[in-house]
Amino acid sequence: LDLPEEWLVERADRAVVTTRCNHYLRGPAYDPLPGQPGLGGHTDYGMVTLLVADPVPGLPVLRGGAWHDVIPPRGSIVCNLGDMLAMWTNDRWASTMHRA
Repeated sequence: LDLPEEWLVERADRAVVTTRCNHYLRGPAYDPLPGQPGLGGHTDYGMVTLLVADPVPGLPVLRGGAWHDVIPPRGSIVCNLGDMLAMWTNDRWASTMHRA
């Protein structure tokens, strides 16, 4: 990012950290039926969101104007970059538009 090595550390050393445990139901793909719960396209407001995910469809990301299913290998962690990190990097690292 062409910034001093401690630039991000100085801004995060007193950060408010939020931890949530969400359980998303498995599904064949994102195509909710009427009345079925789900989260439409959005970005996360923080720095990063880490997701422990199963190797099944259910977390589409928007790239190139189209939605693509993310199917991670078993035992992996998916990392969505958030709006705050995008702002801090002047959109060099874009926040991840996704739905669940």
